Amino acid sequence: MQRLVEIWRILIEVSPRVLDAAGLVLDPQEMLLAERHRFAKDRDRFVARRAARRFILARLTGAAPDALRFAVGRYGKPALDGFDDILFSASHSASIALIAVAERAASIAAVGVDVERLRVLADVGALADRVLSPEERALVLKGGSIAAQTEGFLRHWTVKEAWLKAKGTGIGDDLRDLRVAFAANGDAVVRDGSDGIPHPVASFAPCAGYVAAAVGSARGVTPRCRDFSWSAVLPAGRRGSG
Repeated sequence: MQRLVEIWRILIEVSPRVLDAAGLVLDPQEMLLAERHRFAKDRDRFVARRAARRFILARLTGAAPDALRFAVGRYGKPALDGFDDILFSASHSASIALIAVAERAASIAAVGVDVERLRVLADVGALADRVLSPEERALVLKGGSIAAQTEGFLRHWTVKEAWLKAKGTGIGDDLRDLRVAFAANGDAVVRDGSDGIPHPVASFAPCAGYVAAAVGSARGVTPRCRDFSWSAVLPAGRRGSG
């Protein structure tokens, strides 16, 4: 039986009424972090995605969203304080966020997710030099438009990021030591220089204009995407469009 990693897709550009209600479940530290954003749009997106994270994890734990507490590991990987059996990983880009969640099991000891908005990266060649192995770089940059090269680069980038988030080590490792290969159906495997074992990673489009990758820590893990509904978690008097 396959174990599931749920991928929640969240729209983080929301109405003022939803944003006000979302802010009510954040703790003082989160609100302080929100206020450090220079631009209001970035601050509002931060509040929305942190609130959504609390609502989703509250659903799994049975705790109130505002009662959840988080711990941070050595390399910055967050974890739920007091709920060691719940695994999660989060990523955001532009107007959407993804949160991967799973219950710890023999086949799932960690999860990781990453998402990127597709856009033209004029310096894709220089980025490829820092991130991709020579073989990956040659594959991504072999002809085609800048847009096509950028999409190829971001597909590799999200796979590597998702894998490192699952490991919990951050991007301190040399990303060129992570070797990514894609199958004809879009599935990916990453080989970590530390063990050389092919690890499966799901590479997918969470919505139009984005690429993403998600990983559980073992074979037989199938990501399942779900849409997060603000209307389902906010009091009726607080609901608004978006």
